[in-house]
Amino acid sequence: MRVMMMVQPGRNSRDVMLDVEAGFRQAGHDVIRWEFEPLWQRMAGASQPRQRAMVAASVGKEVCTRVHSEGIDFTIAMWANGVLTFGLVPGAEGRPATSIFEWAKVRHVLFWLDAPHWAHQGDATQLYRTPIVAEPSLFHVINNEGLAREMREVMGFGQVLARRYGVNPEVFKPWPGLAAAHDIVFNLGAGDPEPTDAIRRELESDDPDLDAIRRASVDEARRRMGAAAAEAGDLGPGVDGLLDAWVASQIERPGTPLLDRLAVVAEKDPGLAAPLEAVKRTPTAFVQIAEHARSIERWRRAFTIAYLSRHFNCAAFGAGDLSGWPHQAKLYGPSPYHGMSRVYGLGRIGLNAMRWQDDGGLNIKPFEITASGRACLCDRRGGLADLFEIGTEIAAFGSPGEARRVAAELLASPVKLAAMAEAGRARTLRDHTWARWADDICDFVMGGA
Repeated sequence: MRVMMMVQPGRNSRDVMLDVEAGFRQAGHDVIRWEFEPLWQRMAGASQPRQRAMVAASVGKEVCTRVHSEGIDFTIAMWANGVLTFGLVPGAEGRPATSIFEWAKVRHVLFWLDAPHWAHQGDATQLYRTPIVAEPSLFHVINNEGLAREMREVMGFGQVLARRYGVNPEVFKPWPGLAAAHDIVFNLGAGDPEPTDAIRRELESDDPDLDAIRRASVDEARRRMGAAAAEAGDLGPGVDGLLDAWVASQIERPGTPLLDRLAVVAEKDPGLAAPLEAVKRTPTAFVQIAEHARSIERWRRAFTIAYLSRHFNCAAFGAGDLSGWPHQAKLYGPSPYHGMSRVYGLGRIGLNAMRWQDDGGLNIKPFEITASGRACLCDRRGGLADLFEIGTEIAAFGSPGEARRVAAELLASPVKLAAMAEAGRARTLRDHTWARWADDICDFVMGGA
């Protein structure tokens, strides 16, 4: 295949995109790189919005012409960068506008490293339930089926593939001779909330009561859900009952995909089916309501590392700083992307705890940890057992207390710890590289072409 990688400026997200590019090359595909930054600089220098739009559209048409002339099979960009940057082409004779890619009949992949729910600082909402996101020329890739269903059924996206992330083993790899200085190392992103009184109390417990923390968050989450529903306008009768059932399902089954949970809610109380359909037809409200409900779990990442740091020699690196959290972890601060595997190597175990912005699927960290040659201790998420053999290739936990017990067992057995690190790395190199991802994307996009 010949693929054009449309690469954005930046730090980690750009590095991930370059690793994706490397994956296509490693899989034997021919790759051409096209940079967004020069175009964005030209657009920034244009004085009027109309002038910027004309520059973007002109460049977009030039790119599409190049795709055809050079025999490129498809283009790929992170998030909706391609669609939003180049703008829309007005339809002839009253027909609707289309993306540049549909206008030129160029296959284009939108790689959603973050789901449309959170991407582009909310600008992606303008695409929800428009013909654009369902165009035959556009192919969407997200990391788990729960979000893929929300994209299809709520936001009106057309072709969506749920495909786990990957890793570049040329970047994430063991560092020979590097001695571990910590029991557990964690890559901490930004966005953790301040600890509440309930959180502080449970951090002092040897076996924290997570449900106590979650129940303490319900009232505020429900208030925000109601405000989001009210802002959306008239969603019909029964919305309050739906939101009550929605937040209750979040408490009872947080790891079950949201649309599955809501289907059970409507089945148990048929009177909630109509308001549920009304909310689903209003995708911006759906996303906001879902985000407020999921905020009940948002503290879990910071809590896990703060709790474990009371019992083990822990370290964290990355953009997060655990401000306000009572912890004993050594903070290394941000690490260059190409140095992350070295920092993971400073720990005997690499931890992956999540903020639960969605209900299932894995972020990119377990693949980075295992490829770096360290045993991974990971949130037990839906789909984890399909990707790794739990207990052999990866360790899993459902609560901080369980994480403590599993980590203690591994650290007490260096032989078992080393065997898990080796098995996890072997599994990742076999199944979870960007090269394997690239081949699956080619199959998805090209189909029988």
